[in-house]
Amino acid sequence: MRGFQIVHPLRSKQEVLDRFFGRDDREKQYVSFVALDWKNKAVRQISCAPGATANYFTTSDLPYETSPAFFRPEVLSKYKADTEKYKLEDRSISCRAAWHLQTYDINDAGQVHTYLVYLRNLPYEEQLYWKAHNEKPRGGLSKRAITTDFEGDFDLSYDALTSLVNALREWVRRDVSWWTLRSEELIGRVHYPATASPDEWANEILALHQLLVEGFEEKWLRERARTLGQSPDAKIRSLKLLEECLVALGYELDNARRITSPLHQLNELRSKLKGHAPGRQVTEIKRAAISEHGTYRKHFRELCRECDEAVRSIDDALETMA
Repeated sequence: MRGFQIVHPLRSKQEVLDRFFGRDDREKQYVSFVALDWKNKAVRQISCAPGATANYFTTSDLPYETSPAFFRPEVLSKYKADTEKYKLEDRSISCRAAWHLQTYDINDAGQVHTYLVYLRNLPYEEQLYWKAHNEKPRGGLSKRAITTDFEGDFDLSYDALTSLVNALREWVRRDVSWWTLRSEELIGRVHYPATASPDEWANEILALHQLLVEGFEEKWLRERARTLGQSPDAKIRSLKLLEECLVALGYELDNARRITSPLHQLNELRSKLKGHAPGRQVTEIKRAAISEHGTYRKHFRELCRECDEAVRSIDDALETMA
């Protein structure tokens, strides 16, 4: 009247757990990368397979699993282009519900670098993608990577974009009235340009503009300017209204313009690089950025630094009006 049948699993409990947690390496393929062999002081092809490297505590002639491999910066382009599928963070990359690259960084030569021990955790197809961008090292590891990955210390050096994002996160936490985060996704979309592509640079400027400038509350700023005795023109927008508020609070006009200047610069760059068809003026802007800063990455870093200073000065001024 009541029966049952026991069907034994074809795999052992440990095999099932290994497959679930991604530890089943029997059927997985691995790629060899040109990497810096710390132990044997050589640059050579090294497989990222588990048995091809060893850790610091194993006595062998095998390269360390922390041997770094270096890549052209274009390797990041795929992840920047599809924010729905990939999450590109300051030091890590992940594909939703699929894989995670624990750490990477960019050295002074502009190369992306990570370690064989993390490359082995990528799917084989993803390893092949990184392999296509693999190259010999043209510089060492970044100072940040050395500090955090090998010295085991916190990286306390100033980073303009990180500092700016943290300031904006603080505005979100305090729920300030003069600025609103338009979308939670915007904070994770702003990165330093990695390549020499002007299109990537322009896209990052657009992302920064959407995060920072488009967040200012024009209605609130206009009302506050009027409350403080100003008579702002009906045509002026948020950045000019910021100046009106600063002047009303006792700032000299030149000082108010100096504070908001980086935001105006960001607004102008966004308008000309992404809002209009390419022309002679856009060419001149690109040429000037390279001439003054050397790379688009350095230009963007300096722009972030100036915007960070502007945001903190604005916070000091407007906090009394909240």
